[in-house]
Amino acid sequence: MSNSLLSNISLKKPINGFYNINLICKIQCFRKLSKILEKDLNDLEEPMKYRDWSSEDVEIDIEITSKNFGQFLPVVSGELRTQYHLACKNCLRPLKKVIRLPLTLILCSNSDTENEINGYDLWELSGDEIKVHDLIEEILIMDVPLYAKHDEQKNCITYNKPQVSKQRSIVTPFADLRNQLNKKK
Repeated sequence: MSNSLLSNISLKKPINGFYNINLICKIQCFRKLSKILEKDLNDLEEPMKYRDWSSEDVEIDIEITSKNFGQFLPVVSGELRTQYHLACKNCLRPLKKVIRLPLTLILCSNSDTENEINGYDLWELSGDEIKVHDLIEEILIMDVPLYAKHDEQKNCITYNKPQVSKQRSIVTPFADLRNQLNKKK
């Protein structure tokens, strides 16, 4: 992990100029995110090995500045790119989800969020500062889908009846309903 990810962004001390972070790290550098993805992948018929999904690149290209919105507040802009390996909740098979997150965030405290600022998303901090690593990890976690499924139905196999995989019965209770809805179209 790069030292630039260990830097703190403070609400009390405005940044003079700008601070660029342009680097590539691995998903495994983000412990909380890794645990969430690992738990999701445990739903697969045949769980993926940690090394197969945790070594995906996370491309970080952000700029941190301070802008005056009545008071100086930190602004984080740029983009995060990666891909998640997830379990399709329809067919319990692996899928890859490409993640491209454009960022235009204003970091603020609860008292600063009274006014909406056009073109920016407000990100409330619980304290006066946050590590860049923690901010990026929280943003990536927020983009993990709650219900992942294949984008194209041809890649997704939904079952009409229970299937057996390695002596384990897999029941998808809504598969029959889905098939009925597809027949009506």
